Amino acid sequence: MLPDSPSEQTEEERLQQALFVELLHLAPEGAELYITNDSWDELPALLGNRMRVVRENNYEDWIIALTPESRTFLVQQALHDDIQLKFVHFVIHADQHDVFTSYDRMASIELDPSFPDYERLVKDYGSILMF
Repeated sequence: MLPDSPSEQTEEERLQQALFVELLHLAPEGAELYITNDSWDELPALLGNRMRVVRENNYEDWIIALTPESRTFLVQQALHDDIQLKFVHFVIHADQHDVFTSYDRMASIELDPSFPDYERLVKDYGSILMF
């Protein structure tokens, strides 16, 4: 169960939330957020037309183009409802490759060295990143 308020977050959850918000702000223009469809069932309703569904080989991905509007919406959802913990697995895809990957509700996190401000993010969030 997720905490009822930010004050009830663990330190790891606080770092995960802060990292997710920074990723949304720093992701390159044209980036997309891919979310696996085994995530929270209510995501499609919450995300509405911000999300498109791509089906391939009997599998479905939920994809959000990271526009200024969708970034603002996702930041608000992260700060108020820890939306990032409702994604089972998610990827930020930019410039034809994955620049960020999260597995198992941010239990394992990989950040590509090409991601903007990589060195500072590693310094600030190294305790929750995989290398």
